[in-house]
Amino acid sequence: MFPIGFTSIARVSFGGPEQEPSSDLDRASNARGRRGHGDGGIRRRQDGRWEATVDLGFANGKRKRKYLYGSTRREVVSKLDKAKQSVQQGLNLVAKRQTVGSWLDYWIEEIIKPEREATTYAAYETFSRLLIKPYLGTDRARQVAA
Repeated sequence: MFPIGFTSIARVSFGGPEQEPSSDLDRASNARGRRGHGDGGIRRRQDGRWEATVDLGFANGKRKRKYLYGSTRREVVSKLDKAKQSVQQGLNLVAKRQTVGSWLDYWIEEIIKPEREATTYAAYETFSRLLIKPYLGTDRARQVAA
């Protein structure tokens, strides 16, 4: 035993020489490695189904996530990849039945307005309001894209 205030630090070996991973590649090749930031999460639920989570950012001070389910990990990985592609294309995954009009409003306010000149924003808003929304505004966005 050690006196009070002293501790022992012991290294435990589990049969074999201790090796540090030589690079990030070695760490990444682990079967249960961590996913990168923004890659989403995959886990197996207690009921046996697989669940994937896509981070959609913040809205009104709250984090928004999309949950995808499947019976196999492979199925969930493919759904996760499709969802990440949709997020990169600027589609709003929160809305279940998104119309062309609501997507145009989102696109103009969230993507065009912060990154373009005021005159470009005004022109795009006018074109969408007068030329696109009256004809395609109530159609579902997925049907128009297909």
